[in-house]
Amino acid sequence: MHQSDRASSELVLRADFDDLDHLGATVRSWDLDFRPLVVAAEPGQVARIEQRRLDTVELAYARLHASIEQRGAPPAGRLTFAVMEQGMRRLWWRGRDIDSQTVLVFPVGGDLHSLSGPDFEIHTCSIALETVELLSDRFQLPLPRPSRCIETFRPSQVALRSLRSALRRLRDGGPSGSNLNAREVGEALVLTWLRAHTAADSGAATVTLRARDRAIRACLERLDEADWVELSSSVLCEVSGVGERTLQYAFRERFGLTPAAFLKARKLTAVRRRLMQTPPDETVAEVAARFGFWHSGQFAADYRRAFGEAPSTTLCRRHDRYKEADPAD
Repeated sequence: MHQSDRASSELVLRADFDDLDHLGATVRSWDLDFRPLVVAAEPGQVARIEQRRLDTVELAYARLHASIEQRGAPPAGRLTFAVMEQGMRRLWWRGRDIDSQTVLVFPVGGDLHSLSGPDFEIHTCSIALETVELLSDRFQLPLPRPSRCIETFRPSQVALRSLRSALRRLRDGGPSGSNLNAREVGEALVLTWLRAHTAADSGAATVTLRARDRAIRACLERLDEADWVELSSSVLCEVSGVGERTLQYAFRERFGLTPAAFLKARKLTAVRRRLMQTPPDETVAEVAARFGFWHSGQFAADYRRAFGEAPSTTLCRRHDRYKEADPAD
């Protein structure tokens, strides 16, 4: 993983595929865990994250070039907004299928769970809760209770273009990337969010999930709960409550994969993660069996096709790190 500090308040991180396990621990303020879903088509850098702190506002920019599952939590004690770049198609975020015209609001004290494709490009802006309360009082916009906070809103096209442009300037620094501009962007996000709340409370906003979105959400919830060995596309079909064809369309639309291919990719990346973390006394076969891979030859071929190396090579690297860390050896 490559890391550089352009200034005391700024952090730039770049990572390749194997570094993703360590990237989350390096990002400031955020509690992040990156889990690749499908390996990047080409070797090389798959993640770039930049962070800046200007006055009371924390800014971050992230560009991910692989399909990745993210878990964790946003900065504590702050309200965090996320603005997607126009090139992103869709994002699965906290049980919602989101497009790039939507601004995300991370609930204070809530968790982060998203699945994204290789087009992931997003800006985040974290504002102290005291600032949010001051703006609420100054502009006489009621501050919603935490249990009623809306987590998504859609600004006008003009407002969204303006926000993206300002966030890019802040990311790139220079004369326009000032503390004043950061405060203005933070204030604009808070006020737009509070006004969206007023509209929602008046009954002007209603969100309805499509059948495909509901099916995907049900499947992902089951993936969080179930024993990996039991999972199959037929189980997902039963859980989702839709027919096989609808589920196929839903997965292809969201992830570009069939349900069976998505499951295999998830299982293979879970195996790789386990191999990179497993104690030295656990074998490749034992780890593979944990995730339902019983045919060793087919598993090894699938693993090599996905990651460009044999599972035993991954495990050997882990063993080497154990030896380096243990002075007794």
